[in-house]
Amino acid sequence: MGAHHPALGLLLLLLCPAQVFSQSCVWYGECGIATGDKRYNCKYSGPPKPLPKDGYDLVQELCPGLFFDNVSLCCDIQQLQTLKSNLQLPLQFLSR
Repeated sequence: MGAHHPALGLLLLLLCPAQVFSQSCVWYGECGIATGDKRYNCKYSGPPKPLPKDGYDLVQELCPGLFFDNVSLCCDIQQLQTLKSNLQLPLQFLSR
């Protein structure tokens, strides 16, 4: 990633383990869908929430250098799945 993909790196840092960066969140979960497939995050001003074990593989895939067991995040599994699906097309272009 590095200097070649700074916007992608910033996006991943925003959603990776909160305990590394902050002890307070600004959102958690998805509250709705707008036209098309755009999803809205729910406003939340509290501590990061523990990630269920079934989300560990997804976090490991999206943020391999920042993943630790028993991680707490400012996003839920659905948000991580949305991030992964939204990154598919940009990653195809960046890999060429």
